[in-house]
Amino acid sequence: MKQSIKAHRSSGFLFFLAPNLRRYFWVGGAIGLYFGWFFRPVREPSILIVVGLSFLIALGLAVLSYFRREGSILTQFGRNMGKYMIILAVLECRHFAHDLGGRLAVVLMSVTMGMIIGVWLGWSETAGQKNKR
Repeated sequence: MKQSIKAHRSSGFLFFLAPNLRRYFWVGGAIGLYFGWFFRPVREPSILIVVGLSFLIALGLAVLSYFRREGSILTQFGRNMGKYMIILAVLECRHFAHDLGGRLAVVLMSVTMGMIIGVWLGWSETAGQKNKR
C-alpha cells in the first residue's frame, strides 16, 4: 500500500521539486497573481527606486545579522542587495509588460516570475538551514 502511494506522489505534477519547494512554487505564483492582477501603472519605471530600496533593505538586514552574529556583514549585505535588486527589478518590469500586452501580460509575467523566485528563495532557505546543522 505504501509503495503505491509513493509511486503516485512521485509521478505527479512538479515531481522534480521537493515537497517544501512545491509549496514555495505555488505561494510564489499566488503572490505573483496578486501583484499582477491589481497592478495599475501610476508612474514611470525607475532603476533608482530598485537600487535605493534594495540598499535600504540590505543595510537593515546586515545590521540585524550583525546583532545576531551571523557571519560577515559585507557578505550578508552583498547577498541581500543582489537578491532584493532582482526581486524589485522584476516588480519594475511589470510596467514594460503592461505596455506590451495589458493586464494579461502583466499577470502572466508576474505569475511566472513569482513561481521562479519562490522556488529560488525556498531553495536558498533550505540550503541555509542545511548549512547551519
